[in-house]
Amino acid sequence: MGYYTYYKLEISPRYTKEEELKLTLDIAKFFGLRDEVTINTHFDDFLEEEIKWYDHEENMIELSEKYPNYLFTLSGEGEESGDIWRTYFKNGKCQRVEAKIVFDECNL
Repeated sequence: MGYYTYYKLEISPRYTKEEELKLTLDIAKFFGLRDEVTINTHFDDFLEEEIKWYDHEENMIELSEKYPNYLFTLSGEGEESGDIWRTYFKNGKCQRVEAKIVFDECNL
């Protein structure tokens, strides 16, 4: 069965058109996508989809090593309540942060 997570990938600074094709192809290989039409319709600036992606951290470290001048921000929200996180990748390094849910005090 597996565990689905909603992923959103953001990349900064803005990439060039030439870089966009390279990035798209490199990201697509993580999912076994090789058909160019599938690749172009699968990624919409870059990734925003609910999928099973168990190797996301290793894959993103590899990608960030290949493109060291970009900051990759991968956000995720899992199937379980409260499973919300964000991981930053740059030049082969990563930093994961968990969401903090905070309630305001009652002001009655």
